[in-house]
Amino acid sequence: MGQKEAMITREQFLNLLRSALKHFYDPYYLSQSPLIHLFDLQDQPDAIPALQRILQNAIDHFEPKAGVTSAHQNQLVYDLLTYRYIQQFSQKEVADQLGMSVRHLRREQNNAIYLLAAELWEEYHLGEKAVALVPPEAAPAEENTDQPDEEELAFLKNLKLDQPLDLRTVLSTTIELISPLADRYAVRLHIVIPERLPCVTSHLLILRQLFIHLLNVFIYRAAGSDLEIRVGTVLGKVTIQFFVQPQNNVPLPQDDSEIQNLKMALRLAEICNAQLELPAGRGHLSAALSLPTCPQIQVLVIDDNPDNIRLMQQFTFETRYQLSGVSDPREALSSALQHSPHLILLDVMMPEIDGWELLGKFRHHPQTGQIPIIVCTILSQKELALSLGASGFIHKPVTRQNLLLELDRQAELLEQGSL
Repeated sequence: MGQKEAMITREQFLNLLRSALKHFYDPYYLSQSPLIHLFDLQDQPDAIPALQRILQNAIDHFEPKAGVTSAHQNQLVYDLLTYRYIQQFSQKEVADQLGMSVRHLRREQNNAIYLLAAELWEEYHLGEKAVALVPPEAAPAEENTDQPDEEELAFLKNLKLDQPLDLRTVLSTTIELISPLADRYAVRLHIVIPERLPCVTSHLLILRQLFIHLLNVFIYRAAGSDLEIRVGTVLGKVTIQFFVQPQNNVPLPQDDSEIQNLKMALRLAEICNAQLELPAGRGHLSAALSLPTCPQIQVLVIDDNPDNIRLMQQFTFETRYQLSGVSDPREALSSALQHSPHLILLDVMMPEIDGWELLGKFRHHPQTGQIPIIVCTILSQKELALSLGASGFIHKPVTRQNLLLELDRQAELLEQGSL
């Protein structure tokens, strides 16, 4: 009894293509491949050479034309598929030829087969074809890539994971990096991010790689449609939600490379103390990533010029420093007693009560005596400030760089319990 025909899925085609490439020069294997029927070659006497020509021509399509710039991705796909399957080099040989690790090569190899499958799927309208899937004898599996390589991840565990990071910058630079992939799959990116957002704690390398793995999955899922990324804050954490609504409301099946990307993303999230949830529903795919935020450091700015206070608040926008200001020096001590700031920025040249007098009052009061105070003045009197009990000194005019540098120095001392 013959095998019943059914419409082929992208995942099935991807697996068939991967197997055919592995056995590119095995006529017996190719003769049994359902690709013969998918490409309407079953009635041709030279069906096997014809199938090889179709695959070879599709690979050649990625070779950049002479004089074409900005074609690095196509060149990599062409070189990788040619060396690996047409010239039958081993993974180690191809990795050495392209100057990358074997693990990196495996990821690029999966991506190259994805792109090749997408080209053939569109060119031959394979989504409209039914075929009886009677695959040939199973191919020997290549090196297992289902689980993240713990040796490769080992060095990540030793990285300092409490770096304060501006999520807006990390996300935008990662999206810019991966935008060629979104363009290839005709994906429209929509990012919703609040105006004010606290810093998150992680390591730049880990967080960027986590985003790259997730975007690889969702861009493929969103092919020809929209990918929405929503950023917000919930219960002291920053959340990033990815949401895809595929065309025709038909969810794509998962393939091996997607599963590998998701497993790596889950492992990276675990390493950087983030939470990654991957609920899937019919017709869409979504994910929710929660990142720990930096502990907010409360800073009281005492300056009789409100413009200076506003400027320093702008300088610390989207950092772990939350600045409040007092422009009347007579209210400075009561404000410090009420709000108990972690740090105080103190101007010197003020009317009625100058900064030196306030510094003395803060230092002699039992509730403020241990609060680090950074004297901020146009006067060149750093030694005087430190001798009177200041913990730091900033010479005006204040710049964002020198402000954050001194705040970071004081915050590090606070965290070490040295103050």
